[in-house]
Amino acid sequence: MHDYKIYVLDGQEHIVLAYDFKGSDDASALEESKKHSDKTLIEVWQGARFVARIARDAKAASG
Repeated sequence: MHDYKIYVLDGQEHIVLAYDFKGSDDASALEESKKHSDKTLIEVWQGARFVARIARDAKAASG
């Protein structure tokens, strides 16, 4: 299991909430991020590694 973090961003792209969780891989991290898909913009990170940025009305953009 790997440590991941979901950041919820506001309209100015400032972090307003952060969630820590463990996932087996990036796919599981993106699945976990769907729980927060009602938010305007979220980013998924594994430590210092960017995994994806997801806007409510858009598909995931991964790094």
